[in-house]
Amino acid sequence: MRRVAAGVGLQTAQNSEFWTFFQRTEVGTQLSTSLPRRSRGGGRVNSFNYHPGWAIQSRNTKRRKLDTHSALTDVANLRFNNVDRDLMYGGRITAEEKSAISTYIGVGMAIVLIAVGLYLFFLVQKEKKETTGFDPNRPVPSDAVLKRRLKAEEYYVVRQGGTETPFQNDFWNNERTGIYVDVITGEPLFTSLDKYDAHIGMPAFSKPISKDLLVETLDTSHDMQRTEVRAKRSNAHLGYVFPDPKSPTGQSYSVNSAAFHFISKEEMKSKGYEAYLSLFDKKAATP
Repeated sequence: MRRVAAGVGLQTAQNSEFWTFFQRTEVGTQLSTSLPRRSRGGGRVNSFNYHPGWAIQSRNTKRRKLDTHSALTDVANLRFNNVDRDLMYGGRITAEEKSAISTYIGVGMAIVLIAVGLYLFFLVQKEKKETTGFDPNRPVPSDAVLKRRLKAEEYYVVRQGGTETPFQNDFWNNERTGIYVDVITGEPLFTSLDKYDAHIGMPAFSKPISKDLLVETLDTSHDMQRTEVRAKRSNAHLGYVFPDPKSPTGQSYSVNSAAFHFISKEEMKSKGYEAYLSLFDKKAATP
């Protein structure tokens, strides 16, 4: 009897050690999870011996399955949400891509602004070069350029033969020392040394710097006969010349202020008219 009991105990111990080892294997894990547990009443529901590790192993396995299922569900939901958003907005843009796009746009705008700035700078320099000082080799600007460059009143006088209102123009009473240059070419035509008050409300000169700089033509418009004065180089209408006994030369060149720019003696050197300063030196040396 004792031998039988000892044999049964040994067999039970061996079975327990075997199941403990077996449940650690992959097959044992699958098998242990498939075996039902004891009922609440304590009865066994199959012919296998129940091992306590089965319940723990089963719970862990189910928990892993639930965790795996939950993770897969989250990934799937995120993917479908991203797909829906991609379809709605036409493409997914990450924060890094937004930052890169903003950088590219900023750099592009900076390049455009720099290019526009350089273009305007060189345009201004070109305009300044074409309007500063007098260069006999500089071509006379076209009428299209003059319309853009000149004031409306200036263009009206020099290209349309207009006449300013007496006593309502810039230089009729100007007494500063300097030169009067063609508004189109910048060529000096008169000096303040020969300017006098003819009491007509217009700038009046007794003579030009040189008569070779002017062209005089007969003007019969408005039922009158007058001698028109034009700049030889630019063909700009300047005004008219009349006999005047009050003039030192007996002639009065009555011109429009809008046909000229005035360059003061102090500015002549900086504006490229240094060569004409000698005109004033000669006058000062005359007794």
